[in-house]
Amino acid sequence: MRGESSCFLKLAILLVCGIMILLPLNASAGKGVLRFADLSWDSIQVHNRIAGFILENGYGYDVEYLP
Repeated sequence: MRGESSCFLKLAILLVCGIMILLPLNASAGKGVLRFADLSWDSIQVHNRIAGFILENGYGYDVEYLP
């Protein structure tokens, strides 16, 4: 009985460690370019620049602004 729980604990620790190692690799793989539509309104341009700044500096995305 004690050997089975020890084996299960080792397997669980190994599984958690494997997930922790592979998770950052998967998270950064799918980041693409985010595009904002800049219409001729000043308010939209201000909001797009604020959101773009947060996404670039906080989350590491590339941002484009399209006229």
